[in-house]
Amino acid sequence: MAHTRLTLANAQTKINVANHKAVIQRFQEYRLLLKIGEEGRKLSMLDPQTALTLARLARETLTSEYELALAKLDACRQELITLQDAVDEALVYMADADEQVAQIFNILNRGRINVPGYPIPFPPNPTYDRPDSLFMTNSINSGSSSSDGGMSYSNNEELHQ
Repeated sequence: MAHTRLTLANAQTKINVANHKAVIQRFQEYRLLLKIGEEGRKLSMLDPQTALTLARLARETLTSEYELALAKLDACRQELITLQDAVDEALVYMADADEQVAQIFNILNRGRINVPGYPIPFPPNPTYDRPDSLFMTNSINSGSSSSDGGMSYSNNEELHQ
């Protein structure tokens, strides 16, 4: 997970660098166009050297914008990978939590300790499939309570482990 986050941070840094380069290129092109306009010259009537300089600046600007788009695309891909890793990690933790809840529920159930309600595991999806068979049920969980109106707890060794 740390590796994918570091890769994402590097991809985002590349966006910043590419954006900086694109802004500089746009500014240089704009500055030449502004100078041509201030001198009252028409773009169709430029001397060969100025026309070549402008064409090169325009190409460099387009190239820098292309590189910026590629950097953004790479960062988006990396962000998707990072998000999928985060989802997968969360699902593993949720599966472990479901297992723990099921174990405690089953221990309490075997010890005839009233447990209100049936624990509902996290809904499964393609990468997370928790079988409902983790949870045992019987009539003790159908709403009965102890004689004092609360939950009864016995000295169950399994519960303390």
